[in-house]
Amino acid sequence: MDEMTPEECRRLLAGRRTCTLGLSKAGRAYVLPLFYAFDGRTCWFQSHPGTKDEYLASTEEACLVVMRVEDEDDWESVQAFGPVEKVTLTDEVRAAKNALLDVPYPPEAGSYPKGTPRRSDQSMYYWKLTPRRIAGRSSRSRLQRRSRPASGLERRGPPGEAPPERARRGSGKLSVRDVPVSP
Repeated sequence: MDEMTPEECRRLLAGRRTCTLGLSKAGRAYVLPLFYAFDGRTCWFQSHPGTKDEYLASTEEACLVVMRVEDEDDWESVQAFGPVEKVTLTDEVRAAKNALLDVPYPPEAGSYPKGTPRRSDQSMYYWKLTPRRIAGRSSRSRLQRRSRPASGLERRGPPGEAPPERARRGSGKLSVRDVPVSP
């Protein structure tokens, strides 16, 4: 397992559309899947009122997780840590809408076949997570990602033995290091 550079982390954050967001309240965790947009500095969300509102109000630092998984030997994940705030200022609402419109919902997630939205936007509101720290991990080194074999057969070793690249990876311990978020 390899650490991703800050640039790789930002690229994955900007290139995905769904995430999970971890919140907490009185020592209890709450994790929810969300559609989001990342504009290079801020992760923007839109939502309807619900259980998450209580957790949002009491969470000092949230953890947003995005992943790209091709197979067990080709994956990346990024964690972004920071405060989550409800967006109330007109300029911020505009920024949230613009960012979200740049990465539209997949057609199957936002409407019925007739084109009618599944939920009204009357009670919807916007919120943001401004990452203070980001950390990313990947299953292969940058060099290995660039020179990926044509098929998975080249990576196989004898039965019961880990493939050679897996044996060369680090200890598997995760560590979150502070990295600059802005480019």
